[in-house]
Amino acid sequence: MIVDSDHAVNRDRTLVCLAWALPGPAHREIRSRISGLLSFDPAERTAAADRLRTGTAGPAGTTRRPARPRIDDDLLDEIIEHTTAFCVDEASAIVDPERAAQRNVPTSIDVYGGSSGLGLELLHHMHRPRVRSTVTALARWTAEQSRKLPPGFYTGRTGVELFLTQAQLTAGAAGTHEDPLPGHSALPGRAPDGGPPEADLIAGAAGIGLGRLLLARLALRSGHRNAAHRHLAVAADCDRMLASGTARLTPGGTDTAGSAALREGIAHGEAGVAGFLLEYGGVTGDMDAISRSEQAGAHLAAVTPDIIAAATGPGATRRYGSWCRGLAGIGTVLVRAAERLDEPGHLDLAQRSARACAALAPRMPLVTQCCGLAGVGELMVDVAEASGSEEFWDAAETTALLILGRSGGTWSRPVFPDTGLAGPSATWAGGSAGVLAFFRRLRARGGPRLGRVT
Repeated sequence: MIVDSDHAVNRDRTLVCLAWALPGPAHREIRSRISGLLSFDPAERTAAADRLRTGTAGPAGTTRRPARPRIDDDLLDEIIEHTTAFCVDEASAIVDPERAAQRNVPTSIDVYGGSSGLGLELLHHMHRPRVRSTVTALARWTAEQSRKLPPGFYTGRTGVELFLTQAQLTAGAAGTHEDPLPGHSALPGRAPDGGPPEADLIAGAAGIGLGRLLLARLALRSGHRNAAHRHLAVAADCDRMLASGTARLTPGGTDTAGSAALREGIAHGEAGVAGFLLEYGGVTGDMDAISRSEQAGAHLAAVTPDIIAAATGPGATRRYGSWCRGLAGIGTVLVRAAERLDEPGHLDLAQRSARACAALAPRMPLVTQCCGLAGVGELMVDVAEASGSEEFWDAAETTALLILGRSGGTWSRPVFPDTGLAGPSATWAGGSAGVLAFFRRLRARGGPRLGRVT
């Protein structure tokens, strides 16, 4: 751990992580040796190094169990309040020209790593201090940026449009939403190398279609039927591109140990396409789309047992637990497939996926949504909601403990490290906004999740 300015906090949290990753009496000696090597007392460090060199055991009873907090409503409330305030301050820095000029890299405006993802999470905290005014300012700033973006959901215009539309409806951010400019296609074009349009959830047809379903829902709720029909027409075009093979998943290249389930995963693989088909069939009632979503769900269910086996095998990469290329994302789609298709077997597989993620979680270094523990926690909440099982609420709380153990600050005012591990940021995929989303849903025992059509 290096995120805290206090070296003692970093040392203590490192030992917390070690206790989770190497639990029980069998690993007591190695935990003791590492604890000694991390001591601030030179004599203790020297003695620990001597024991390591000679292979002698340490004194009995010298290893103390690292302190862990108890996850309850009061602690969750404090964490959520503190993290929301941090995200508000980060959003304020984005829209303040002087503070923004001090940043080394301009802030992007997309959902994955930019202002739109941060804003979409803050919209769930409108009752908290400064949130409404900050979201309004963030939406206006986002709308004013003249940046060329592709049409994708997580990394493009569709996700930005979702934030601006929802900000206008929820926060009263007038003047932030405009219709797409002429000449900007709502659909994915050919790849830079001339290959077919992308099909995936992050930048391709599946994500664009999902975003348009979400925009259509907002339009209907606000009484804008013509706008809803336009969004649904784009979603239908995405569905046709996928059905015809016009849009295709980009080949992942040679598999490596870190690839995990990239080809099957939610971000760039089959699970993301299946997720859109499930939502499109459910929203439209189109029987052909429902049939294809059933086929996609069945295929995902067929390949998941082998992924679980690989994830639980010796030396398995921790990425098998991730949202983007692992079981946290695949399990989420299986939960939705069970709901949309009334297939209990899919929920059983989602539960098995969640248990595999729970086994991997103590070794996962990141606390974030993409590739990290917040994505695992979101799956636990999804499965707990769908199954009604306390097993998965308990697993969600354990995931929260793992996140706190990897954070700086105090238990109630944590500093969540981003993917660089040395400090915090407020993005959805790799920062505190995504972690906040998990803690919000854990505290409420459910609730809205980014990308889910309700």
